[in-house]
Amino acid sequence: MPAIHDNSIYVPGPPVDGVIYKLDALTGDTIWSHTTVGAEVQGVAVGNGMVYFGYFHYWGGPFGIRAICASACTTIWDYPDPNHGFSVPALSEDNTRLVSSRQDKVYCFNALTGDTIWTYDAGALWGVHLPSIVDTVVYAYYGGPAGNWAFALNLSNGHEI
Repeated sequence: MPAIHDNSIYVPGPPVDGVIYKLDALTGDTIWSHTTVGAEVQGVAVGNGMVYFGYFHYWGGPFGIRAICASACTTIWDYPDPNHGFSVPALSEDNTRLVSSRQDKVYCFNALTGDTIWTYDAGALWGVHLPSIVDTVVYAYYGGPAGNWAFALNLSNGHEI
């Protein structure tokens, strides 16, 4: 899932490539590329002069979520996880909070520092998928053998609504 911001397109490379490309939106020229060795990146979020992305590998690490500088392509913060990768992140409208899911949990991070603000355990057998933010509500769904369920969380504290 690519993102467009300030005349640039940020797009993940092929699966298990671990590369994100910043392209000039007018010419398509590559401005920079960032590699997370051995990982897959499915999509990005852009804000605060940063590019945010979850990374994972199906058959082992690395796993985590990272913020890199949109102009210099340097790592600002990284939240590695020893067991599971993170989904495509979503950035709040005021650019202060970032949400992503990992296995059966939703995480909310301070978008500037990467500090964890809250986590929510959905108890999902097959994982929580692609959380999104509308106003002050986080929406996500999870699945299992018996079906899929959607839920909503308060962005400020992670409590179910």
